[in-house]
Amino acid sequence: MTTGEWMFYGGIACFGLCLIALVITKIVLHSKGKKLRARFDEEYGESRRFNS
Repeated sequence: MTTGEWMFYGGIACFGLCLIALVITKIVLHSKGKKLRARFDEEYGESRRFNS
């Protein structure tokens, strides 16, 4: 394999790893956000901003 091929396939592999990390991060932040929103609703009452 040439250096250019290593860089090409290495870039594809790096993109794949970053994509996996993005998905994991989105899942974790979404679940923490739901818990935090539920805790705020419990402590401070229901939010009126989205209820028209």
